[in-house]
Amino acid sequence: MKKVLAVILAIALVLGLAACGKGGTNTNNAGSTNIDGNTNNNAEPDNTNTVPSDPNAVGGVYRIIIRCPDEAADFIIKQIADFNANNGHGIAIQASIEGQSEEQPAGQASAQTEETEPQVPDLIIFTQDQLASLVRAGSLDALSEADSKTVSDACDAEAVLAASADDQLYAYPLTSFSSSVMYYDKRFIPEADAVSLEKLIADCEIANKNLSMATDTSVWYLSSFFLAAGCVSEWQTGSDGSFTGVNDTFNSPEGLAAAKGLYMLQNSVFHKSSDLAADFGSGSAVVVSGLSAYKEARRILGDDLGVAVLPSFTVNGREYRLGSFKSCLLLGITPQEDTKRSSVLVQLAQFLTEYERQLERSDALGWYPSSLKAQASDSVRNSAAVAVVLEQNKSAAVLGAAHSAWEETAIALASEINSGDGSDAALQRALGNYRTAIDMLLGMSSDGLE
Repeated sequence: MKKVLAVILAIALVLGLAACGKGGTNTNNAGSTNIDGNTNNNAEPDNTNTVPSDPNAVGGVYRIIIRCPDEAADFIIKQIADFNANNGHGIAIQASIEGQSEEQPAGQASAQTEETEPQVPDLIIFTQDQLASLVRAGSLDALSEADSKTVSDACDAEAVLAASADDQLYAYPLTSFSSSVMYYDKRFIPEADAVSLEKLIADCEIANKNLSMATDTSVWYLSSFFLAAGCVSEWQTGSDGSFTGVNDTFNSPEGLAAAKGLYMLQNSVFHKSSDLAADFGSGSAVVVSGLSAYKEARRILGDDLGVAVLPSFTVNGREYRLGSFKSCLLLGITPQEDTKRSSVLVQLAQFLTEYERQLERSDALGWYPSSLKAQASDSVRNSAAVAVVLEQNKSAAVLGAAHSAWEETAIALASEINSGDGSDAALQRALGNYRTAIDMLLGMSSDGLE
């Protein structure tokens, strides 16, 4: 689902000051163009940001496209308005905000309609698993040396590494790594039962309440069972970014144990395939979701809200603790032909990733900040949900690049598991069909992928 929130920010121009700001452009032409317009045809191509000598020269109105998660659109608009009011260089941003399509790569041009021409966004917010393909496609400007040092000094090392390729920063870390957690209503779920999926299901049955976990609709959540059993799905790419293979062990004895746990949950009459905190207001006693759900869950349940790491399930006498993927959000700038425009985008990116803005988004959206200073603030440090996320992160797998059809293929696996009779034969057949579908995605034999 792709929606475009076109919002024109009508902000009066601010008088320019003499303060210096960092700027940038990605120059891939045979020569480079100086600020005065003279061309140096002997210059080496440069794919890092450059700085105009006078930041006041960038004053003016700039119409840009920003692609970001739907949940953040309104707040990004607010923060851009703050930038317009406070940048001190006479810059006024008129932004069109595009909600990110789950199927569309972050740097891809917008789909063309009868009314519009396809356009590539200027700023993109994306998960770190897309970085390598964006860099290989030439879709991101590299950060300047000075900007890279500023980011590296201000952000946690794991987020900086996620924003880097070949020791070069290509994006600004908006968040640090975050993974799934479990929220529960303490009126129906004893704290001692929060460690066991079987006990949670039994408590929900007694209370006539739902257990919400989006295993029918999201590879993120259904993979929790396979990660718990030690399975992996690691995709390999060639130098051009195309997928060349995958090490996927879902179709294995360990995967069979995972499928049994998944079948148990999905065939509970009280299972609801959802990750919305709002479910607490409509019949759920347990919701597995992300950190951003905490504030809404707290608003609904108040002191009755419990937060815990993901529970375990038991197969053949062995316990498997549900696993999770962890990921972070990055902000990238696409290559620009105009030096002044590139400088403005760099200044906006710097503003949006500063400590104050990260803390604002943490308070409003629940995003775990990458800024070390923001992480140390009371509002973040004292959050019960953040403490649980950090604990869950210890055993979480980093979300890697994956074939665009993998989610659809995995969801088909969950559907076949759910519709079967739960026998070993039925579950094994579903896993085999999944493996065949994975092989077909790449046009390779099973032997070529393992």
